[in-house]
Amino acid sequence: MIIPHQTTETPKSLRTVNAAAMSSATDSHEAPPAFLRGREGLRLVSFGILSWLPVFAVGTALQAWRQVDFPLFQAALVLTTASTVTFFAAADLQERRTATLRRGVLAGLIWYGMHALLGAMAFVGGPLEMPIAHFRTLLVCLFLIPTITVGMGHMARSTETQGAPKRPPSPGPGLR
Repeated sequence: MIIPHQTTETPKSLRTVNAAAMSSATDSHEAPPAFLRGREGLRLVSFGILSWLPVFAVGTALQAWRQVDFPLFQAALVLTTASTVTFFAAADLQERRTATLRRGVLAGLIWYGMHALLGAMAFVGGPLEMPIAHFRTLLVCLFLIPTITVGMGHMARSTETQGAPKRPPSPGPGLR
């Protein structure tokens, strides 16, 4: 059966949608986000590794504690992680002209992933063999990494937007 006035032309709205889909499919070689490019990405990754190294050193040094008193071993690792992440998050946010909440979130998620991956390589399948149940407990404790970095990013952004006054330089020793 032939229907009169039937055309094979595509409506304009469908052509626009198809053109947008085709252009996004062909633009798959877009540049990575700014936080992964060049020095910014290298800085995030290197700070993530540097923040994990003291945790590995403490875990290695206190290996005997893990066998005797796991909660004490875990507390030492968590304290070391919190200290190093706070130090490197402050260093990262201080060096940037505009510290943002987004930067804090990205640093926290990237560093959490790095700590989890490097920790799994060292503490589960590596030289510091640990039961998987203990490692899962440490993974939950590692959520303090994004908590610290997001909080610091939020505080840095808040002080920037509120126009907090800069601290005056100290007069130096003997001038007080």
